[in-house]
Amino acid sequence: MLELLLGLAIMGFALTGMLALYTNCMILNQSNRNLIVATSHAQFVMEELKAETSLANLRTKINAGTYTRFTDLGGENTSACCCDASNNCYSSCPTQDPQKVCVTDSWNERGTRPMSVSLQTLFTY
Repeated sequence: MLELLLGLAIMGFALTGMLALYTNCMILNQSNRNLIVATSHAQFVMEELKAETSLANLRTKINAGTYTRFTDLGGENTSACCCDASNNCYSSCPTQDPQKVCVTDSWNERGTRPMSVSLQTLFTY
């Protein structure tokens, strides 16, 4: 009888650890899903900007903020800007060629933790 109780105690301890591991895996899975969705949104905006036919049109679209905005993730905000070599956004796109563009998608992970993903590229026509 003592062996049975000891065996049940060990099995209960092992199952508790496995439950915690399973819960953490579910949270990590959701976090990775959000990162993939945010990266996809940033890529979509970058491709939308890439479709512009001139640097003037590109600057106008970025300055006006007329690119697609997404709201799939909690507190999601997609933004695009012309940026300098240190990735600081200009308030208005300068008239330089090539034009460095940064697209950032930010959201709240599990309701409270702010997360973001950024893409950068150079445009020239």
